Amino acid sequence: FFFLMIRRPPRSTQGVSSAASDVYKRQQLIAIGVTGQMHGIVLLDKKLSPVTNLINWQDQRCSQNPNFLANIKNKTGYKLNNGYGFASLAWLIDQNSIPPNAAFCCTIQDFLVCNLIECANPIIDSSDASSWGLFNFGEGKWDNEALKSCNIPADMLPKIVPCGSFAGLTENKVATNLGIPDQIPVMAAMGDNQASILGSLSDPEKEIAITIGTGCQTSIILPEALIIRKDSKFECRPFMNGKMLVVAAPLCGGSAWEWLAESIIKIIETIGLKAPPIETIYEIMDNEGMRSSDELIVEPNFLGERYDESLKGLIGNIKLNNLSVGSLSKGVARGIVKNMKKMLPE
Repeated sequence: FFFLMIRRPPRSTQGVSSAASDVYKRQQLIAIGVTGQMHGIVLLDKKLSPVTNLINWQDQRCSQNPNFLANIKNKTGYKLNNGYGFASLAWLIDQNSIPPNAAFCCTIQDFLVCNLIECANPIIDSSDASSWGLFNFGEGKWDNEALKSCNIPADMLPKIVPCGSFAGLTENKVATNLGIPDQIPVMAAMGDNQASILGSLSDPEKEIAITIGTGCQTSIILPEALIIRKDSKFECRPFMNGKMLVVAAPLCGGSAWEWLAESIIKIIETIGLKAPPIETIYEIMDNEGMRSSDELIVEPNFLGERYDESLKGLIGNIKLNNLSVGSLSKGVARGIVKNMKKMLPE
């Protein structure tokens, strides 16, 4: 089963225009910062108008050829995942699907910045550039040799700028259309992970950010990049002022908790009983898990992991008298946390 995840850039700019105008009506506008989901890519023509929809991080087209991403790794040494900008671009090139009028590529948030300022070429913040893959952390540049091996033309790529860089000033016509002042500073669009750290932590360099949604993510700021082995379970991402963000991002976080709740409901229904609403099941899991003194060993790798897609989930340490809703709930909760911890560097 293959699916494509796309968004229409013009609709995105309309939404941003409305949001910017609304913010200005509420308070003084000093500068504009833009962020968006990392990894995605959109192709533009010479006038910086989109010639494709956004191909986002959930896109699975590269899976149509099981060897495609493995071949990229063999040629470049980089492990790219489905939905990474360069994986999607390499696929389009391989399939001769690049629109003939495509001149540039960038993230959707870079496209929005292009619409706010007057520029000839798109730029990309290093926080987003690293998410595409084929990025040289030591030099903060694209890996030109890797690009050549994938037949990716360097002149199509946006210029990389340091994380948190100034991009330009709002262009007069754009500012008028938005109903905001002219010549407002606009910053280069930042990756959503880095932006969330800046927006949620009071002292980012002394605190740890933990996010649990469908997956989960632990982010720690370090003064400089770590040496990343090819088998590393964590990622290093550029951050402000030359610092580095170390990220452990298991694929199963809240989805593992949801899996347990849905499994309990299926068991109840299988024996012919009516299951309570899932909200009630979650409440029972919380209460019973807190009371449980037994601990099952649960490894919630139900979707594999980015560093090893072959991984599967595991439930262990089962005895004749310790398998219960409480022990399973406690085991899954601890397993989610342990999975994040073991993916971080020592």
